[in-house]
Amino acid sequence: MKVTPVKRKFGRYLPGEEFEMPDRAARIFINAKKLEQVGYQTRALQAAPLEVPPSIEVDSAGMAWDAMLHSSTKLKNSDGTWRKKPGRAAA
Repeated sequence: MKVTPVKRKFGRYLPGEEFEMPDRAARIFINAKKLEQVGYQTRALQAAPLEVPPSIEVDSAGMAWDAMLHSSTKLKNSDGTWRKKPGRAAA
């Protein structure tokens, strides 16, 4: 388990320094308020892949939404392409 000292030096580690310690021993020192747990993940969380949502939404043609070309409502046409801004010619 990853731990860090709470307020004082713990052995050779200063507060804020992370180090690995066996779970059973770490729990004893955590209960005594000499250490605190840092970023511990269960096996299920370690094994699960990170699912990052795409930051840029694209239409069915693969084009990203552009404020200069497309309507501000970000609506799509029936074919899945972005709705064009009024007065703009189709590109």
